[in-house]
Amino acid sequence: MGKKVRNEIEQKIWLLFGIAVAVIMAISFGCAPKAEEVEPIKIGAPDALTGGYAADGLLMLNATIMAAEEINAEGATGETVGGSSL
Repeated sequence: MGKKVRNEIEQKIWLLFGIAVAVIMAISFGCAPKAEEVEPIKIGAPDALTGGYAADGLLMLNATIMAAEEINAEGATGETVGGSSL
């Protein structure tokens, strides 16, 4: 077999190998499980926002918002509330 023919065969083998690797990678990335969509957890707080206790109610409302932001910044903690993870 001539050197030219041998080089052509080697090139075709490497090309087929490259295509096979690309196909396997495409299939494996396409089959990856998708992130599960989770319903947001609604937080209710009976804070007085008007009247004589409005100043305290605003402080409690801000504390509730800050706590939710801290929990969201930490990411999933593994705890669940009503079937939804925090």
